[in-house]
Amino acid sequence: MASSIDATKPTEGTATTQSVRDNFSAAKTEIEALQTGKQNQSTILDNTTASYTTSEQTKLSGIESSADVTDAQNIGTSINGATAKTTPVNADTIPLIDSAASNVLKKVSWSNIKATIKAYFDTLYQTLNARLTDISGLTPNDGNFIVGDGSNYVSESGVTARASLGVNDTNANILINGDGMLNQAGAGSGIADDTYDFDQWYSLTQTGTIAVSQQTGVADGTPFMMRMTQSQATAQRMGRAQIIEGKNCKWLRGQQITLSLKHKISSAANLRIAVLEWTGTEDSVTSDMVNSWTSSTYTAGNFFNTTTLTVTGVSPAIASTTSLATDSLTVTLGSSLNNLIVMVWTEAATAQNVTLDLALKLEKGGTTTAFDKRSLQQELELAQRYYTVMTTVRYTTIKATSQQFVSIPFPTRMRATPTITTSSFVDTDSSGGSITAVAAADWGITAISNSDNTADNRYQFTATASARL
Repeated sequence: MASSIDATKPTEGTATTQSVRDNFSAAKTEIEALQTGKQNQSTILDNTTASYTTSEQTKLSGIESSADVTDAQNIGTSINGATAKTTPVNADTIPLIDSAASNVLKKVSWSNIKATIKAYFDTLYQTLNARLTDISGLTPNDGNFIVGDGSNYVSESGVTARASLGVNDTNANILINGDGMLNQAGAGSGIADDTYDFDQWYSLTQTGTIAVSQQTGVADGTPFMMRMTQSQATAQRMGRAQIIEGKNCKWLRGQQITLSLKHKISSAANLRIAVLEWTGTEDSVTSDMVNSWTSSTYTAGNFFNTTTLTVTGVSPAIASTTSLATDSLTVTLGSSLNNLIVMVWTEAATAQNVTLDLALKLEKGGTTTAFDKRSLQQELELAQRYYTVMTTVRYTTIKATSQQFVSIPFPTRMRATPTITTSSFVDTDSSGGSITAVAAADWGITAISNSDNTADNRYQFTATASARL
């Protein structure tokens, strides 16, 4: 404010009372004015909620120019520094930008987030229900199937699942004529060691001959069985075996297979079954694989021969009685087999007239399934690849020549060129002719006969063709 004090008065040497009084009056007025301003400033400070402190001044000094407390860095730092919550509950909220409302900030509850996500995924995936819960709770056992039992989904083994689904519970029998339905050769008594009898089966004996016969109507599901009768007065061990052609078993290399045996015996005894691998020349198998019937060590060089033979598996002793029973042996085959051999035998010598009834099945896999049954025609066609009987072959010459050639096909192509045996030649019109030779191939035979140089000569004969292993 401008001062009213006259600094020139009083003039030195000429002071007047009035001039002094005027200066003091002016000084008084100015001092009072200054005191009033100070009082007004104090009133303003008294009316504030807090005093401006040094700490507050420091804070204000640290604020950046044009600062925005909602910039990304500050928000990120704030979120990162917040206290964590592991599991949100329905009432918790999460911020969001509402794109449908000019991008304003809003919040949404965790309950609504879950409901929205569920509604979306329900359009893409099956809705969780009790059935899915059943399935997710099942134990993933190897080889099991998931099937419905009418109320829930359950895990079942292959055998049980097939029964549940009404599927035929069986695998194909790799053996031919497993139950002895076929006996084309008509074998009966006097069967020596290592001799074929039922189609594809041959008997093995310790000392002497035995007899064989077919059993029919044994039990439900068992229409046939092969019977072996120990014929010798001196007790002996006996058994039977089948060799499987290389073309029908090499595909099983490295695979698991199961040999099943249905059995009963007239006098209780122990049986054993075995699976053997022939690693020698394919289809040139040494059929008599027993080295020592009395050995109880069931390995090559002891009970079994050693010649290119691998003993893949031998069962424990199987107690056989007069009641029909089933036992099995599961093995894993090697990678070098060229033929398979299955065998069953009595562990101890059996007395005279003891009968042993057998039916066998060989299947891929480690599970025993029901004995399947091929039709008679199917089984016969399989067996005739190895052995066939041509009973009463009749033919008539059509040319008047001294030598006649007649070709006769087999019912099915044989495994190899067979050995032919002819018998019962008959010159049915008594023309004086005769068969001089019979040539064979895997497809059939050619009969060469002499005649009386006239046409229409009639002949008949019986022939057997064997290409057995």
